[in-house]
Amino acid sequence: MRDRHGRKIEYLRVSLTDRCNLACTYCNPDRNFSLLPHEELLTLEEIGLVVRAFSRLGLKKVRLTGGEPLLRKGIVDLVARLYAIEGIEEVCLTTNGVLLGDHADALFRAGVRHVNISLDTLNPERFKEVTGRDEFHRVISAIHKVIDLGFSPVKVNTVLLKGVNADELHSFVEMTITHPIEWRFIEFMPIGTHCRWTEGDVFTTDEAKERIEARFGPLEEVYPRGKWHGPARLFRVKGARGLIGFISPISHHFCDTCNRLRLTPEGRLRLCLFSDKEIDIKGPIRSGMDEAGLSSFLKEVVYNKPLGPMAEEREPGCNRAMRAIGG
Repeated sequence: MRDRHGRKIEYLRVSLTDRCNLACTYCNPDRNFSLLPHEELLTLEEIGLVVRAFSRLGLKKVRLTGGEPLLRKGIVDLVARLYAIEGIEEVCLTTNGVLLGDHADALFRAGVRHVNISLDTLNPERFKEVTGRDEFHRVISAIHKVIDLGFSPVKVNTVLLKGVNADELHSFVEMTITHPIEWRFIEFMPIGTHCRWTEGDVFTTDEAKERIEARFGPLEEVYPRGKWHGPARLFRVKGARGLIGFISPISHHFCDTCNRLRLTPEGRLRLCLFSDKEIDIKGPIRSGMDEAGLSSFLKEVVYNKPLGPMAEEREPGCNRAMRAIGG
């Protein structure tokens, strides 16, 4: 499955719900949530149909996201259902980690090995301030549990925030020295109408790398061997057990190699994170479109995936909140 720019599209991010058990300030600073009615969400059967239709076109990887995906009932059964689809090679998960410890064993048995955990601070009080919840210790406990169970890779996603967590940069890196974790630093992006983003808020990955090397010495670049490594540039502190990843959508865009699509909880296909143009998938499904018809429809839709605003030298922007579009 290729788009008109020649990019091979093999990766679908499925947002299972717009609900979240945290209220992070950079996601929705007003903490004023308007949630979708349950009947508007795609059912697990409908999600399976979409993935089967995409698998006919060469889809290989599915990531379950939210909101917080572990709030969606039936997620473990969904994982098993997706792995049963011919051609699907990996089903992975992005979570805030609060409920991960409760579900880790079942997810592992269902086949999940790759998990991303969002964590923006190692300070419990700061965690409470940023997320609005006192759940830091549950998240840290879950990280240790998935490592012990054998999940790999275990990635921790940290949004770099000036005046919030920049002073913790060295503490994050020290975690990679002692633990087999890939700690990924992500530039703050203009996502959501209520996101109070300005260019001056961006703490770039170049700045982060410079600070890290000033403390730990030159980083060793690691060239990923796996086919699903994504846009992160990977490095290691000499002798460390884990890795450091830099994801730079603002300072070093990767639109020209983007291989992903996003399915929103209510069944709209989003071709580009920074474009609010979405295609209704739920309507055709609920009108009776079968798997073959849906596959043909999706092939035509994906062919028109835009190149991306930064590649086209336009300002990035996205009115919908990240929790509503699958990260």
